[in-house]
Amino acid sequence: MTAQGNARNRTSAAAKPPLPDIDLDGLNAFFVDREGAYETVYRVSVRIGLPEATVRNWWEKRNAPSLLHGLVIADVYGVGALAAMWPGIAPQWLDESVRAARAAELELRLAETEAQLDALRGAP
Repeated sequence: MTAQGNARNRTSAAAKPPLPDIDLDGLNAFFVDREGAYETVYRVSVRIGLPEATVRNWWEKRNAPSLLHGLVIADVYGVGALAAMWPGIAPQWLDESVRAARAAELELRLAETEAQLDALRGAP
């Protein structure tokens, strides 16, 4: 490629808006909510398949997840992780998706709890 072509590519790449900063406090709180406070870093690293040191750097706010790691987190933990990483700037569809996923989670937990209650009460 020519020098002129390289300059054109640098210009177009520089024109892209930057991604908003990830809210590490929100992400860490999300992880604690999903994994519990005990060994959170270890549990997250195992679930997302990244080194524990990488997750510890996020936990201790030394680094933020890259876009690729953010997508891996969202793939493993669902849309709630995206909303936790970028609170207040997420589009409406993401908020609706988070609410629907959380409602489904709670309905499943409720059904499991009702089944346990029925078993304790001797219901068929």
